[in-house]
Amino acid sequence: FSLRSWISVPTFMGVAAATIAITRHALKIDGTGYSPRVAELQWPPQWQFPLGAFMSSLLLIALSVLLPDRFKKFVSPLSSGLIFAMGLGASGMTNPMKVMNFLDFGGYWDPSLAFVMGCGICISGPAFIMAEQLRKVTTPLCEGCKFENPPKKGNYLPLVLGASCFGLGWGLIGLCPGPALVAIIPKIVTGIWGPWQPDFALSAAALVICISWLTTDRLITHFSAKPVATTEVKAGP
Repeated sequence: FSLRSWISVPTFMGVAAATIAITRHALKIDGTGYSPRVAELQWPPQWQFPLGAFMSSLLLIALSVLLPDRFKKFVSPLSSGLIFAMGLGASGMTNPMKVMNFLDFGGYWDPSLAFVMGCGICISGPAFIMAEQLRKVTTPLCEGCKFENPPKKGNYLPLVLGASCFGLGWGLIGLCPGPALVAIIPKIVTGIWGPWQPDFALSAAALVICISWLTTDRLITHFSAKPVATTEVKAGP
């Protein structure tokens, strides 16, 4: 039981919904009105990308399990990130308007993302129970890795402030960091072979920042773990 999660999730959800209510309905910043109604279900849904993402996920899982241990250290985290990215794309989490409509409970409400969150909990919940309570899984697939175990209680003021800032940004633009990084990939691909667009420059800059951050983090970790040679000093007579 994580008390911090029970505090942070309602906080950022509430702040995001309040931000949508203020910007859309009170201030009408976008200049259009959103009458209270539920968004229409898109049927039949597009099946090509979800099916491709599902098949690719099965292939990545098989590689993470079957490859030798010396490769799992790199393939397992990479596969997890790719599967997560494809899930975001298939579920519509990379579409800012879909996310903002989900947060617009009193306006043009799109409840479909609630099923995304529910399905995510159905998958991750048993995994956390097996890892934390039943101790069935103690280490990840990659050799030398370990599960993060963040605190479940305490330090509430920074938690509420951080969750509020996250909810404010989520309500303003409809994207959080994960989906935002996934959403820049199509802009980079189309910008390389198509005409120049401002979105391409912004997406390329964000990608360079991420690569620089990861490279710097790896270098700091590498040199910090390097053993420091010590000279033994003999005591005098």
